[in-house]
Amino acid sequence: MHNSDYKFIKKPNLPQNKVKHCVISKDAKEAIALLNNWGIEVISVEKSNKLDEEIASHADLSFSYCDEKMAVISPNQSDLIKKMIELGCRVEVAEFEPFSPYPNDVLFNQTFLGDYFISKLDSASDIVKSIAKNSNLKFINTKQGYSKCSICIVNENAIITEDNGIVSLLKNSQIDVLKIEPDFIYLSDSHYGFLGGASGKLSKDVIFFNGNIEEHPSYLAIKEFLDLHNVKPVYDKSYKLTDIGSIIPITEQI
Repeated sequence: MHNSDYKFIKKPNLPQNKVKHCVISKDAKEAIALLNNWGIEVISVEKSNKLDEEIASHADLSFSYCDEKMAVISPNQSDLIKKMIELGCRVEVAEFEPFSPYPNDVLFNQTFLGDYFISKLDSASDIVKSIAKNSNLKFINTKQGYSKCSICIVNENAIITEDNGIVSLLKNSQIDVLKIEPDFIYLSDSHYGFLGGASGKLSKDVIFFNGNIEEHPSYLAIKEFLDLHNVKPVYDKSYKLTDIGSIIPITEQI
């Protein structure tokens, strides 16, 4: 892999140019095909036999991109570790593997958002927390352990969430928050997922939704909020909006 046509994204989750590499569940077949068509290279996350089947390969449970060129990865993800190192990323292999049940599965499920680190702090990986601390981020402690799944990042100052706790924690911050109806996002036949887990930024002004966002009851509010923040949604209407454990952008075009 050549280092000449891409650079690492400076602030996690916030690409400024078109994304070149992203990390995603190996089971997110439709998303992988679409991203490949758009010229984005996908690095996939293998299933963990320690996590419940429906979330076993979710990127945001086994991987955290914490800082420019810095990732923390679950020890069982040997292919992912190798590929990230080949890209030129500094990798910390975590001490523990996440495992079900909750909250043992949320070691890496935190949201890096500009100057903020949003997390159920007592369940977060110590390595990830120490990187956030060294980056002088402001810590926001949530009750919601699935912080990354629950937060759909629109830009550095705007998010969409179903979670009332996150809404109230952020109400005195600089972040504009759109609260949407919970549920309506497919995860498995027995559970709903979250919008953060069904989305990811593909450039400064493009957000990808994994499936038909138009079927969500809060779609008009979502569309209006994205318009307000000059972000354009891209998605495929042919399948239902599905939580795949986030699309995590890593590098962008120069």
